[in-house]
Amino acid sequence: MGTERGNEPPPTLTSERLSYRRLSEDRLDRFHSLAVDPHIRAFMLDGIVVERAWAATVLAASDTLFAERGVGIWLIYDGEEAIGFCGFRRFEEPEPQLLYAFTEPHIGRGYATEAAQALIGKVEGLGWKQIVSAVDAPNAVSIRVLRKLGFVQVFSFPGAFGRQFYFRKSLARPLPATPEVRTLLEREGIVADREIFELILAGERIRIERIVSSGQCTPEGTWYEQDEHEWVVLLQGAARLAYADGQIVTLGPGDSLLLPAGCKHRVQWTEPQTPSVWLAVFFR
Repeated sequence: MGTERGNEPPPTLTSERLSYRRLSEDRLDRFHSLAVDPHIRAFMLDGIVVERAWAATVLAASDTLFAERGVGIWLIYDGEEAIGFCGFRRFEEPEPQLLYAFTEPHIGRGYATEAAQALIGKVEGLGWKQIVSAVDAPNAVSIRVLRKLGFVQVFSFPGAFGRQFYFRKSLARPLPATPEVRTLLEREGIVADREIFELILAGERIRIERIVSSGQCTPEGTWYEQDEHEWVVLLQGAARLAYADGQIVTLGPGDSLLLPAGCKHRVQWTEPQTPSVWLAVFFR
């Protein structure tokens, strides 16, 4: 049985023109109808017509993510009409990915940008350090939206419609009120179960990040193809980088290199015993 709209609680998230209501059991049928919409599934679900059971699994995963990270899936409303959905969802990687989808009559109105901005504000308030998203190469509209909002293309990997591009946006942290001393090295004995990306400084045309790898490498078939130039120095540990032309570069503490924008490369290996600490400067 569905809940009467008039008895619903206020939206959990709002923006200038839209409101967002958390995916719930009473909204599951509407969510499923959106998911099988031809325009949405062409870009979001590789064209597959999903069953209602799929929608139920998304609801369960959304509830779990809300409990763990304070975000999940929302239905997007223009007045009383649900016109799409947005939020965050885990796929193969542990980091939840930003996603949004609208039915075809509601594209071209700036709604995607508005919804994405609302989600960025949400996770900034939760203290997130970065947001990631993946987009199929043919989805030029979503790629433009992400770039407009400050996301940068990091790498690509095989998808159902050719390459799929992975984007990341580092969230600026406020400057400290007083001088802050910290080490850029990872303390001995600390080993993360995944790579750490930490924004140090961000400006209009430059960004500095600290990256800590603990044996991670780039999956086979995946290549970094960044929108920005990157100068990187390895402060601690050891690593090997491979280029698309077959060249291999080995790095140790103090070694640095410049990766021009668009240079296809991958991390072939990082030292599994000692965390590898990178300082990366991205610029245009």
